Parts: sequence; C-alpha cells; structure tokens
Amino acid sequence: MITYVELKNFKSFKNTRFDFRKGKKTYKKFVAVYGENGSGKSNFVDSLSFLRLSLESFHMVALQQMQKAESLPETLLESAANGNLPSFSNVMAYHRMIDCKEPTTIELGFLFNNHPGCYSFTMADSIIGEKLYYFTGKQSGVVFDLSFHDGEIDKSFCGNFFKTKEAERELSTLIDQYWGKHSLLSILNNERESKNAEYIKNNYLSYVFEPINMILLLTAKHSTGSFKGQNANVNYPGVIDNPLEGLIAVKHEDALNQTERILNGFFTQAYSDMKRVYYKKTPEGPNLHYRLFTDKMIGGRIRNLSFQEESEGTKRILFMINNLLGACQGGTVALDEIDTGIHDLLLRTMLASIDEWIDGQLIITTHNTYLLETLRPQSIYVINSDYLGNKEVHCLDEYDIHGTNSIRRMYIKGLFGGVPIVDEIEYGEIVSELREDGVKQEVAG
Repeated sequence: MITYVELKNFKSFKNTRFDFRKGKKTYKKFVAVYGENGSGKSNFVDSLSFLRLSLESFHMVALQQMQKAESLPETLLESAANGNLPSFSNVMAYHRMIDCKEPTTIELGFLFNNHPGCYSFTMADSIIGEKLYYFTGKQSGVVFDLSFHDGEIDKSFCGNFFKTKEAERELSTLIDQYWGKHSLLSILNNERESKNAEYIKNNYLSYVFEPINMILLLTAKHSTGSFKGQNANVNYPGVIDNPLEGLIAVKHEDALNQTERILNGFFTQAYSDMKRVYYKKTPEGPNLHYRLFTDKMIGGRIRNLSFQEESEGTKRILFMINNLLGACQGGTVALDEIDTGIHDLLLRTMLASIDEWIDGQLIITTHNTYLLETLRPQSIYVINSDYLGNKEVHCLDEYDIHGTNSIRRMYIKGLFGGVPIVDEIEYGEIVSELREDGVKQEVAG
C-alpha cells in the first residue's frame, strides 16, 4: 500500500509530497484528494500509472494495453493510432515538467507484507537514478542504488542481493545494455518472466521482487481512460473485465454468473427503479456472447432494456465496481475524478457504504463537496497552489476543526485552500468582441 508519493519536476509538480501515512508504520486505507481545476489531481494519479507502466517498458506490453484502453495522452495516442507505438523514452519526456532542465524524480513510499519501503526513480532524457530501500532478509536497508555519472553507471547492491557470481555478472551486463532506457525493476521483472522460477529463486534475493509485485498490483484509473495491472481484485474473482457485452468461454460461465449476482445486488440497491440486472447469453461455438440487461420501472410498468441504453454515469459506475471491489480485497486502487457523471448523493452513499470494507487502499480525486460532510478529516487532502504555481498538499487533520464545524462550509469558504478564486467573468466584453469580429468578416466578405 502507498504511504507517500513525492514528486519533483513531474508535470505540474515542482516539489510536492502526498503523505498518506497513519502514524509511522501504517497507511490510510481511504484518501480523498481535493483541489481546484488544474491543480494537479489527475497528474498525481498519472504518477502512479507511470510507475506501473515503467515496469512493463522492457517489452512494451503496457503500451499495447494502454492503447487498447485508450488511456494514452492525446499526443501519444495519435502515434499509436497510426501504428507507431511510442517508446518509453517518449513516455518519460511527456511526464517531465515542461521547459525544465532539472531532473524529474518520483519517490514512492509503500508498505508490503508488513515491510516499509521506498522506491525512487529519477529521469532526464533517460533514467539517471534508481534506488530501492526495503527489507533485505533480517533488516531493512538499501537493496540497490544505481546512478549515472560521467558516462558510467554506478552500481551498488546489498550484500545478499545475488546468490551466485553468475547472476551478478549477468545482471551487470543487462544493466550496461539496457539501464537508462529501462529501469532495473523492469529488467528484473523481465528476467522473472523469461526465466523459470527455480533459476530466479537460486540466483536473486527474493525480497527484491516484492516491490515489483506491489506496483504490478496497483490500479490507476484516469478520468479519460484507465490503466491497470493485473485484475484489481487481487485475491478473489470479481466482475469480469468487460461487464457490458462481449464473448466468454463456456468453461468460464461461472465467472459471468458471479458478475451477474454482484451487479444485480449493487444496482438494485443503488437505483430504486432497477428491479433486476442480468445477462442474456447466446452460444457461439465454444463461447458465449453475453449482453447486460435490466428490468426497469418506466412509465408505471417494468420494461426490459439493454444496459447500453443507460446513462454514461451509470455505465461509469458499472466499470468502477471491479476497482472498488479490488480495494476491498487488498488491492491499491487510485480513481481520478470519481464524481464524473455520478449524482452527489449516490456517490456519497457508495463511498460511505464501502469505507468499512476496504481491506487494501482506495485513493480518489474529486470535486464533490458533499462528501466532506461524511468523510473523516484524516482522509481528506487538499492541493494548494500559490501565485507562482508551487503546490503543497495538506491533510485536514492538520487543522483545528471542532466537531460542530462544517468541513464542507469551511472548504467552500477557502479556509483550507484548493478552491478557485477568480474575478467575475465579463461576458459582455467577450460578446462585444465576437460581434465586432462578425462585422469585420461581413465587411471583408
């Protein structure tokens, strides 16, 4: 789980820290990040998906997955649409602060298997620094530390990192060949995927792969698309990846039936007019074609309609359920702009109901101020920007908030920052300019 994220020269963050620790050795299971438009909420979620993507850069699988999910930034999506998948170097360049010559650093604090850790990733035109602090077997310490100086790669490993000289020589060669364009964690991840488990067990410190597993299990969903690693439901089966419509092998029909039960239970509780949610199935050889339907009260009687005809907000909830279940089952899930297209009261009920069941970690960004009436101050974070564009993140438990005070009213009044403060917009001047421009075009014509 994530204990903190520190960003330096990452997109809109010059030097900003998100601290989600609860005491010294635990983390907050639920976090809601607020801030005005353009404050960096989406960029924060992007930092998590960037780390997840960096592990897959070695064989470009993640870029292909991102292309399918349509979650690449528009500038990179255009290249992907033309069949030109961008390199990880292009992705790194996109996430750097614009017009900045200083290095970009992402530092991730985490807790995994009850061991605290810290992973830092520094890049300029390429990766120039990478360091992991984690459990090494008997105590915690620096597992590895790589940096680039004067054309040479400085390498440092803990004493028991390698179990054989052969592994040390082989990994050193791989670092000389690939590090800079690819991280050491991505190289190690590729080694684990390409070689048998016995070889990995006999040659490397097993604990180095735990932070890799932690990042691989991270789910980050953006408001404009999504990118996730393995299924967000990390321990148990949940909702199938495409719950709306698709093909599934007949042998996996149990997963479809379970999805139906979960969706029916959720939507009939959340929506008063939905009486039943179910799949219509059609055999197609060894597969089943499935399509989601609902029996819905419309105009005084129950009518049958495809879920495709539901609102965009309702369909957004449909695809969000799996991620919420993932947080309930031990996963780390970050959802950007969770309130998009969802009624304030429904969202408040959804999150209030799930709070006690979160066994992993759920991080959201939102503009929904009604949530502030039910959330605990220690779960609420606000991004503040000063007049120079520097950003700070504060948790509301840093403020002296009395029990009778309304956190929502205090936030709207700007007492915590993170709200837009603008002068009245003079639409009259804009309309006059448009009219004058129209007259000029008419005369010119």
